Amino acid sequence: MTKHVKKIFFYILFLLLIQPIMYAHDHNHIELLSACCPPQRSVHKQKKMSVLSIFTSHWMGGAEMCALAIHKLLHQASYNAYMLVYKDSPLQKYIQELYLPHYTTNVFLQKNKNDWEQSIKQQIRIICCTRKIKLVQCHTPAMAQLVRAATQGLRLKIVLMYHGIDAIDFSKFEKLDGVITVNPSNEPLIRQANNQLKLGIKKITQIYPFFNEERFLKFKPKKLTRQDFFKQYDFDVSEHDAPVISMVANFYGKLKNPLGDYASRKNQELLIRALHVLINECGKKAYVVFLGDGPDRASCAQLSKDLGIDQFICFAGFCKEVEAFLYYTDIHVLTSALEPLGIVYLEAGLMKKPSLGACGTGADYTIVDGVTGFIFKNNDLKDVVDKLEILIDNSALRIKMGHNAFAFVTGRDSFNLKKRAFLATNKFQKLEAFYKQLCF
Repeated sequence: MTKHVKKIFFYILFLLLIQPIMYAHDHNHIELLSACCPPQRSVHKQKKMSVLSIFTSHWMGGAEMCALAIHKLLHQASYNAYMLVYKDSPLQKYIQELYLPHYTTNVFLQKNKNDWEQSIKQQIRIICCTRKIKLVQCHTPAMAQLVRAATQGLRLKIVLMYHGIDAIDFSKFEKLDGVITVNPSNEPLIRQANNQLKLGIKKITQIYPFFNEERFLKFKPKKLTRQDFFKQYDFDVSEHDAPVISMVANFYGKLKNPLGDYASRKNQELLIRALHVLINECGKKAYVVFLGDGPDRASCAQLSKDLGIDQFICFAGFCKEVEAFLYYTDIHVLTSALEPLGIVYLEAGLMKKPSLGACGTGADYTIVDGVTGFIFKNNDLKDVVDKLEILIDNSALRIKMGHNAFAFVTGRDSFNLKKRAFLATNKFQKLEAFYKQLCF
């Protein structure tokens, strides 16, 4: 045995011995749930590069659904795709249901910031080395910088998919290989900052967020009346001529995540107050169904009781049947004062429902005002009431706008001069092209 071969032999032996120790350490615990891998693909299909996506959120919102959809598409397209998620989070449960390969981490149980930062960096480096990762996709700027620190000396690319819309901390964008923004208005701002502040970002593009559109396009309703459907949630909608308004959003003000505050206020209180005005001042009949959970849910429920309209509002909590709720409702509303894009506008469109959203948010790109729904003045109670009153009074207009919304989202409309790639096929082609520009 030559000296060179001996070195290789002992190095491999060292790795085999040291890896179990690193995986077993409490602070550096990582699980690869290989049992959840899907069936093997055809041996004739060549694997593409290895990609690691990281999203360690405790919640399940639009950004998390986007990350999940990308992970699924990469896996289907023969990438060696892995994902690092928070242990026992809603995101991990979704991944498990899809039998997708992933790692879990519980480092954020550590109270000391320096401890969990060191732990997560070590975990990321282990995964990147053992899986020969060529590209890491992050979904918060803070995580992107942690990855940059963790992977120094490794030959890989770091991409940030930015889901924010409010004030951008450009210091966390420094020296990234690529930045993808979901909101079109952010792209020129990031390009300008990259030039003026010399951030060193190599590639910048805009791609609308991914979501599981198949669930909505292939949805088949159960043989239930609207009244029977909502009875399952102990909600009485016996007034047959009263439309049901839906809002799909978690109940948080600012999402306190140790890796950055990317989520903005959903402002459910505005819709509750609007319903109070519609019922008590305008004499209208309507119901509201909230889908979502979080720390602000209790205060919103209390507000509806204080206003005396709790019998007209259903707090359904977190629910996977978003498509069913949208199907059995008549109008979709998202009152967020800050919303990067709003995947739920697209989901509502696929269920042929008109939407209301605030100006200065992602609604500007996902709603054609007066055609697929209405844009209201941001955080303006009177304007929300006025727009809802129009739709409550006119069922024919609701149906027409709903059909327009479906045509708009699917790209079949004639009123949208600038086609927007909302569905997966075009978006994924753009994402792959972006990856190739960075890595080859």
